[in-house]
Amino acid sequence: MIDFFEKRTAAHINTVNYLAGLLGHSFPNHDQSKFLEPERTPYIVMTHIRANPPIPKGYKGLEIMNAIKHHYACNPHHPEYYQNLADMPTFRLEEMVCDWAAVQCEINLLDYDFKEPSSTWSYYQNRVLKKYDFLSHQKPIIEQAIAALDFDVRDNPEIHKIWKGFLTR
Repeated sequence: MIDFFEKRTAAHINTVNYLAGLLGHSFPNHDQSKFLEPERTPYIVMTHIRANPPIPKGYKGLEIMNAIKHHYACNPHHPEYYQNLADMPTFRLEEMVCDWAAVQCEINLLDYDFKEPSSTWSYYQNRVLKKYDFLSHQKPIIEQAIAALDFDVRDNPEIHKIWKGFLTR
């Protein structure tokens, strides 16, 4: 479980930074809190569950929820980090989009049995806009970043290199 977590999280971070490069950015500290407690152990379990449901016996979902809350509170690419969404700078909005797009890459490339949207656009429209009240000047920034990253990851050799050890198709 630990090895899978470390490799999967590294692939996610590398994907975020590949996508960030397409936007002219680099986020070297992206998701580093996942490698430290109180996030590490719950994220190891959560990563295992994502690929191998169900939750292991004896593990409480509350621990996972607390780790997620901690992660959001410690990482400025999550809206929950901010008391006021107006304080979220442009480059963090773009990192947030890279994060969403990296998750969509993973979902589209790996054989997870998710019922989640398979594109960043659909995730944004069906989940994000219902959960967050981004300001009118932030939405175009988010949407431009999504548009810039709107490509079929299954045809992208750079993304395939990042996820090579995970691909089963």
